[in-house]
Amino acid sequence: MDELKETFRLVRAVAGYLYGYTLVAVPVIVNPLTLNLDLKPDESANNVLLVTPSRTGKTTLLYHILQKSNPKWFPELPDKFFESQILLEPDEKFSRKVWVFDDLITVFRGTSTKQREQLMGFFNSFLTKGEYSRKGLKKSGRIVCIFGLAKEHYKEYGKHMFLQTFTDRFMPVKFSFSEGDKEAILELRSGRGSVDLPRVVLPFRDEPIHINVPREFYSEVNKLALLLDARGVMSFVRAQTHILNFLKANADLNGRGEVCEADVKLFKLTLPLYFGADSGTADVKVREFILEASMEGRIVSGREVEEAVASRTGVSDRWVRDVLAKLRSEGAVFHRQSSEGYVYWV
Repeated sequence: MDELKETFRLVRAVAGYLYGYTLVAVPVIVNPLTLNLDLKPDESANNVLLVTPSRTGKTTLLYHILQKSNPKWFPELPDKFFESQILLEPDEKFSRKVWVFDDLITVFRGTSTKQREQLMGFFNSFLTKGEYSRKGLKKSGRIVCIFGLAKEHYKEYGKHMFLQTFTDRFMPVKFSFSEGDKEAILELRSGRGSVDLPRVVLPFRDEPIHINVPREFYSEVNKLALLLDARGVMSFVRAQTHILNFLKANADLNGRGEVCEADVKLFKLTLPLYFGADSGTADVKVREFILEASMEGRIVSGREVEEAVASRTGVSDRWVRDVLAKLRSEGAVFHRQSSEGYVYWV
């Protein structure tokens, strides 16, 4: 568990304030740190589309926690963006920065078809090549984009607004909340009082560095990339780059110059988010429980997981055991047999 202690520390700060964000916080924290990597010219840093229901924490996380904790790296942007405005922004906003918008529908809605196409054209070019030019104006650099999308608005407007060439440059993180978790969120908010927002300072580097990926992990990475492609999440080559970047950024975050097995398991533990996950399912609750225990430095038994998750989700112990068996077969968690069965950790 020491291999992931810094990731755990930052995730714990977010999840302690935003109920239900234990899994969600992982990609939102790790992927901006791909700016630390010494990437090849044809490799892009990781970008994320955070798709959750309205009023469940996107603005709080992206602006009030991450941007305010890292003002040097998260520049302020206009609430509404046009391609012509982008070209007039100061050069420093394009040089190893993280751009955030809490709802991309708000940015794009109300624009004409031509304006939307120009805006997507900028992101397609800049996120792929690191530069964009038009009418004698040129911007160069590297940015990471973490854009929020309200799930309700995306269903109504998103497919008509965004071209696939644009969305293929973003890994989606799709998360819904069960009725029980909605109640828990309201209870937490009503009893919170004047609790301070967490300060989550990400360890950005002034100069990019090289992180080694041992050859033994490439087979697993390639299988995951093909799975994401087959499920229509992201094209396979972009998915491979995204996964490798995640592994390397997480290794660097935890002070290692080389990717290890714990990095791979952390990515696989959050994998359901990329297909669309509901907080009320046994699968998500099992993953959350193991991750939360690991963040506390605990290894948990299968019986502990069964008792905790069955009571939260209202499913049978057998159902939870099936989830644990799947996690073992997929290699999403560390596990070993003890005298009383399996124990688990990340």
